[in-house]
Amino acid sequence: MKLYLVLFLALISAVVVSSTGSSSHSDSSRSIARCPKPVIQYGFIRKGRRNVYTSGKKVIIACRSGYQLIGQSKVRCLRSGHWRPRLPYCKKVGCSKLPAPSYGRVWIKGLVATFRCNKGFILKGSSKRVCKSGSWTGSPTRCVPKVTLPPPPSCPKLAAPSNGKITLRNSGTKAVYTCNSGFKLRGNSKRFCKSNKWTGSQPTCVPKVTAPPPLMCPRLAAPANGQIVLSSGGLKAVYKCNNGFILKGSSTRHCTRQGWTGSAPTCERPVKCPRLADPENGDVKFQQSVGSTAMYTCNRGFRLIGSDRRTCQQNGVWSGQQPKCKSIFCPKLFAPRYGSVQQTGNTYGARAVYQCNDGFQLDGNTDRNCLLSGQWSGSTPTCKALPTRPPPKVCKHPYAPKFGFVSVIGSVAHYSCSQGYKLIGYKSIPCVGGVWQYRPPYCSPQYQYHY
Repeated sequence: MKLYLVLFLALISAVVVSSTGSSSHSDSSRSIARCPKPVIQYGFIRKGRRNVYTSGKKVIIACRSGYQLIGQSKVRCLRSGHWRPRLPYCKKVGCSKLPAPSYGRVWIKGLVATFRCNKGFILKGSSKRVCKSGSWTGSPTRCVPKVTLPPPPSCPKLAAPSNGKITLRNSGTKAVYTCNSGFKLRGNSKRFCKSNKWTGSQPTCVPKVTAPPPLMCPRLAAPANGQIVLSSGGLKAVYKCNNGFILKGSSTRHCTRQGWTGSAPTCERPVKCPRLADPENGDVKFQQSVGSTAMYTCNRGFRLIGSDRRTCQQNGVWSGQQPKCKSIFCPKLFAPRYGSVQQTGNTYGARAVYQCNDGFQLDGNTDRNCLLSGQWSGSTPTCKALPTRPPPKVCKHPYAPKFGFVSVIGSVAHYSCSQGYKLIGYKSIPCVGGVWQYRPPYCSPQYQYHY
């Protein structure tokens, strides 16, 4: 057993020695990589500056004023001894030439431009502008003539109000009025001197009115089977009765300097609820006993607005409000395109009749009725154009025969001759299908023989 233990310990020692030797040999064989110091013309290291830059170290590079960084600002040293990404560089940034303002001058030294105005002019805008990132800072500069201010207004001297005083401010152009203790100002507290006149009118100081003592009324006792709710700081009393009782008298009393208004009401047990009146154009069925239900209905053509049921409560009052019966109205109808609609009204039972213009035919319902639902039966019809027929063929107007006449009546041409001539041919010729059916006649002279 001891022999095995000795052999196990010897084996572990050999492994440890071998591991240590190989590790030290590996570390010694691996040298630490270094990167060259980053040198940026017109630039500098903003963050990460050190004497030696080993692998894994990072730096942030920036450019001097008037230059722009080209590339990545953050770079890292690799084990290969190179920077990644590649080191950036700084490029000079130029700004456009600044012209001198009218009635002024400009001096540009390096990246700074300074402006001045001629005598009698004042500078508006930036007096100095710096070239940064290719553009000038500040706002455009201009020179404007100096404006001579008019003399301050002069107003007459003001008198302090009785029991008060006046304070002048803003070089005597603003008057502020105040009152002595126990007085309050009535009128304008401030006046201004404009165009050599004071605005507003002279205020006055009037005595302050002492507030009257608060109202105090005796404590009220709640009625039997009821209670009192105080509000408005105890100056308003509202009486309420317990369930099963009704209030007899005024439900509200107010505290005045003469005491509580009115007299205390009482709470009494009701016997029944009052009778209900039929709503206009409707009916109600009810009993007056406590707990009974009243049912409301409307005549045909009317719709119930409100609850159709009310209950006789224990305080002898019907629940809710009396409903109303309103006429059933259907929405306004619009005539179809190329047509019209005539309706007898828009309440229940009304009738609407549709018609189309000449040359159009109705497609859909001719008649519609206003229903109990408040909607018109059917749907709006449309007017569709009738198929068109080709225009009839007509004949050209015929020429009158020489020494004759022609007249067209309808589709027939009638011919005649002047005195001393006779018609040779058809006296009347019809037009059929745009063609005259016969050749036109002519007029021949009539010869008279004398013996």
